[in-house]
Amino acid sequence: MAACRVSEWTELGVVTQRQRERKRKIGQKISARGATVSFALSRKVMIGSTDVCAPADAGNGAGLASLKNRGLEECGVSDFTLRELEVFAAIMQHGTVTKAADFLDIAQPGVSKLLARLEAKVGYSLFNRQRQRLIPTAEAMSLYAEVERSFISTREIMRLARDLGDLRAGRLKIGILPALGSGLMPTIIHEFQADHPGVRITVNIRTTQTLVEWAGRNQLDLAIGVTTSIEHPAVVRRTLPPVPVVCVVPEGHALADVEAVTLQHLENATLISLLASDPLVAQIERHAALANLRIPIAIETNLAATAIAFCQAGAGVTVVDYLSARATAAKGVVIKKFEPALSINYSIYRQKGSKASALTDALIERVINELTREIVGFEAATGARPAF
Repeated sequence: MAACRVSEWTELGVVTQRQRERKRKIGQKISARGATVSFALSRKVMIGSTDVCAPADAGNGAGLASLKNRGLEECGVSDFTLRELEVFAAIMQHGTVTKAADFLDIAQPGVSKLLARLEAKVGYSLFNRQRQRLIPTAEAMSLYAEVERSFISTREIMRLARDLGDLRAGRLKIGILPALGSGLMPTIIHEFQADHPGVRITVNIRTTQTLVEWAGRNQLDLAIGVTTSIEHPAVVRRTLPPVPVVCVVPEGHALADVEAVTLQHLENATLISLLASDPLVAQIERHAALANLRIPIAIETNLAATAIAFCQAGAGVTVVDYLSARATAAKGVVIKKFEPALSINYSIYRQKGSKASALTDALIERVINELTREIVGFEAATGARPAF
């Protein structure tokens, strides 16, 4: 018998000499007198107008080594169809062609034809015929185990596809600032996951600069950081509602009873300040300069949570944004309205050009709605209106 021709496989490029040598070693001549066959459910591949066979080292035992001469002469046949495998599984489960046909709701001759086609493809009989029953061979039992696993995998894929469409499954990678890492955002994420229990969420706490970089590299589905004037070519952003600036003072402090804390109050208070590089500090210093005020600073820190902790310890007062104050609200401090009406803007960052998943869009809308509700509630309670 003539040797089966083996195709030269390419992947968007020219076949190298090394690839040709590898394919040559894979290809084997098949003896017409029953030599061991190294084809496992060989695939008939059409490349242009040429029929070629794709060999695979099966190692499945004597069953696959007993392919019929007819199958060998054709150098293999096409892949199994899903319908052929369904018929095979139905016969394995029900034992007769008649019962399999009833189960699949197709005509009995159709089942017989599909089974014959399947057996022609594998090259040997899958069943021993005993009266009206079909008794599976050892090869059929082995094949059925694989078919059943494939069907289970297919059902799992379909279930996952439905869950993704219904927002019941998936994974979200989120990045947020330390100021948002406690309080409001954990509450939002917790409630979101309660509505989508199959979703796995990873939260990274980083600086705005790092969050923007990660979003640009698509390491995060979304990042929430301070709105920055620095443009990033790989990132798009959506600015959130402005967050009012507030003053946090210890309980019993002289400023705890005033309606609103002003710059004039800070001139005579012990101030726990954020670092000079913080955008909020720049706003305060600008307004203080316009009012010809000098505000002394007792302690500086880079985290709003730390500044508030100093207030709780009675070390002084601090000026932070409302979300930071709410996130780290603790016993022993009071959140006061601040004048002039300043604000800090946060933005949601995503990779430019990438389409957000339905889950990402749903979480973004949840963040915007909850943040807006929180700010509106604070404004209604204090009459504070942040400057734009």
